[in-house]
Amino acid sequence: MRPGCRVEKKKYISQDGYTPRRTSMEAFVVNETAEDVWPKGRSGRFDNFMVMSTTSLVVQETHHDPWGLELTGLGFQAGGLNENKYFYQGKEMMGDHNLNIYDFHARGYDPVIGRTWQQDPHSENYLSLSPYSWAANNPLKFIDPDGKDIIGTDGKSVTYRIVNGQAVWSTNASTDVKRVGNALLRTETGTSQLNKSIGSDVKINIIVSDISVKTESGFLAGKTEYDDVTKSKSTGVYKASSAKVTIYEGSIENLISGEGGSNDFSGSGVNQEGGVGVAAGHELEHATNPENVDQAYKNQLEGQRNDVEASPNAVHKQIIKEEIVKDI
Repeated sequence: MRPGCRVEKKKYISQDGYTPRRTSMEAFVVNETAEDVWPKGRSGRFDNFMVMSTTSLVVQETHHDPWGLELTGLGFQAGGLNENKYFYQGKEMMGDHNLNIYDFHARGYDPVIGRTWQQDPHSENYLSLSPYSWAANNPLKFIDPDGKDIIGTDGKSVTYRIVNGQAVWSTNASTDVKRVGNALLRTETGTSQLNKSIGSDVKINIIVSDISVKTESGFLAGKTEYDDVTKSKSTGVYKASSAKVTIYEGSIENLISGEGGSNDFSGSGVNQEGGVGVAAGHELEHATNPENVDQAYKNQLEGQRNDVEASPNAVHKQIIKEEIVKDI
């Protein structure tokens, strides 16, 4: 039926089963009984044929506060039907033994107290927060899809524009994203890495941690972890759909001070902001370079020995060079 068209209350259907072409509604009638609905001598009309529109039946309605606590008295549950258990953020409410907590995979979340029953497995990335806290204590702004990492509520790409020489970030940019982004914008290569990351097919979650991480080879300025990696059956190439990049500010301070021996940071004289840009440029190369992802997983799963640090090291050395020139 065309929007805004005029339909008469009564229409007659011809013996071929269709309404005449001049009308705005088309209907087809099928007789699946043995009765002849078009007997001879009759005018060939149905006496009671109706087209009706009805709204869908509401079987359940549930209201919550921002922390996921049900607002009792406002909802509705149709009798005789199984109650849907997937409420807040689409997660299952586990009511067995009157627990009444949400299953967020890595942790069980209690909406009554706004806290989880288990520690955040990635709590080292959020040292200013309790490991039992939820959505950075701000569920109006953040969500926690799996009980591990915090992302912007809209799930969209971060954008920025330059106004009077300063970066103006989109409202969904987290403090960590802006911190890393501003550090990258200090140099041409850093800006290129930032723009490549924003336009990448890989969904990147950026976290800045103030801890220091030391391995056998020295202090670790950053780390990249891939998620949702698949292997193409036709090409044999591994591909990641998302990645988490963590920048360790404590380690960068150690590296700049020369603790543990000479390194690229201490030898160049870059400051803390420059160091963050260097580390971020390095790790974003790991995250966005398809060849690097493929090589990393072939090393890990197929025993190959690809040099996965060659390209990221080249990026961070170039950013250091541009930082030095800028400061001269």
